[in-house]
Amino acid sequence: MDENKPKDGPAKPAAPAEPAGETTGEAESAPAPLNGETVFRDEQGKILQKANFKDGVLEGESLYYDEQGEVTEKARFKNGKLDGETAVFHKGALQLRLRFKNGRQHGEQLTYYPDGAVASRQNYLDGKLNGETVFHGPDGKPVKKTTYVAGQLNGEAVEYYPGDKQILETSHYLKDKLHGPSLKYFQNGKLMEKRSYKNGKQTGKTIFYDRDGNEVTHPDQEPEEKKKSKIRKLVDWMVDDGK
Repeated sequence: MDENKPKDGPAKPAAPAEPAGETTGEAESAPAPLNGETVFRDEQGKILQKANFKDGVLEGESLYYDEQGEVTEKARFKNGKLDGETAVFHKGALQLRLRFKNGRQHGEQLTYYPDGAVASRQNYLDGKLNGETVFHGPDGKPVKKTTYVAGQLNGEAVEYYPGDKQILETSHYLKDKLHGPSLKYFQNGKLMEKRSYKNGKQTGKTIFYDRDGNEVTHPDQEPEEKKKSKIRKLVDWMVDDGK
């Protein structure tokens, strides 16, 4: 087992100290590559990292530690590149779990609440988000669902009322831009608003509905003269009421 003392954080493998003795004037031979488990420590002797090497290249599991000696990260390497599962911890609790393939994020990624419940579930393909992404509330119920293709939002996105399976809003995306209908709902399931988009820009006006499903005019869409008339009536009512 080799032990090194890097100055700053989990360090790259340090070369072994040069042997004492006289020099011959010939070129020095290269230091022997690290093999097996290597422990890196700070200047106070606390362990920062434990890593495994094969011919000087990271191979197998690496562990990273905080100042209290708790493991903050577990990662696996193959031929010097991240490959397999990586897990991130905070005060002993699992925060993040993800997978790599040949140095690129590949496969499922999970984040967790402090109690261990899943907070989000995402998928990666060759380093980019791909497939369904689901975010959960602390109660485990879904908060938002989206779909990615090669790192871009594509298809339907759904948001839910907190703590409820009732849909709050649905939107559609094409290559990371809003494209298609966007609908918002009351908690009773009735339609609240309707919009339409094309290449990220809204087309047409927003249509509003009351809780009974009847189409209504939003105050912001009323003609300016009608707004002024309402204000005048309100002022007149306040003056009369104050007499």
